[in-house]
Amino acid sequence: MSLADRRLHRSYLYASAERPEHCRKAWASTADAVIFDLEDAVAPANKQVARASLVGLLDELRSRPVGSLHVRVNRGPDGHYDHDDVVAAVADGVDGLRLPKAESADALREVVGWIDAAAADAGVDPAAIGLYPTIESVAGLTAIDTIAGADRVARIAFGSTDFLADMALLAPDDEQLATVAARSAIVIASRSAEIGPPIDSVHTAIDDVAGLEAGARWARSLGFFGKSIVHPRQIEAVHRVFTPTEAEIEAARRTVEAHQLNDAAGRGASAEAGAFVDAAVAARARNLVALAQHFEESS
Repeated sequence: MSLADRRLHRSYLYASAERPEHCRKAWASTADAVIFDLEDAVAPANKQVARASLVGLLDELRSRPVGSLHVRVNRGPDGHYDHDDVVAAVADGVDGLRLPKAESADALREVVGWIDAAAADAGVDPAAIGLYPTIESVAGLTAIDTIAGADRVARIAFGSTDFLADMALLAPDDEQLATVAARSAIVIASRSAEIGPPIDSVHTAIDDVAGLEAGARWARSLGFFGKSIVHPRQIEAVHRVFTPTEAEIEAARRTVEAHQLNDAAGRGASAEAGAFVDAAVAARARNLVALAQHFEESS
């Protein structure tokens, strides 16, 4: 499966489902994907109001397809997701469900059953709605292999703040160092399950563009692709990180061509512009070229 086939998005912009005007602005933004949020962005007393608002928004916006539309649902203290949230989110045009605090593949299978039943009633394809579990706890990380391998999981997201809190690291000196092992485990599990690369955590300091971009580049270097964001002002920097540059694309194309010449000449490897080129290097280059084509076609 190529990178371009894995529902890759650079930015996932959250908007509170109880604030329809914010959702409309997010939907009109340049974010690759928008997440209508029923969870953290909604006060407990307003959950039903937000769910009703979501249903109206989905009906309104389905006639104006722009980007990819996701919904984040609630999870109860018993580990089960909110059935009514899931059913409300099953609608034409919804591409994914964000499942917070994922800790069990069984809970994901329960969600799939709810999606299937609701999709039959709504007349939509249940397989079109991918699952995006978020790892935010030690229990979730411990179960990462079964979560990543669960049916209909498209990609894994990471929630750094909640994960650090669960680790009792409330104010680590170096957040990157404190989470590198967890992040790497998520990357490896995603690759092993043959799903898309994981999605990086939010950067809550909205005006800290330098920190946002540096963190996104670091996450990309670990194998993450794309980032959850909380404000439209963060879109440009995130897209800059996860969009291949012209120089990167040209270098990748030269690498692919060099490997093709190697094959034609019966050579296993060669040097291109002073760099070693073999099958593994060429595979990475082909992925980058495919990624560039993916964003060119979707722009």
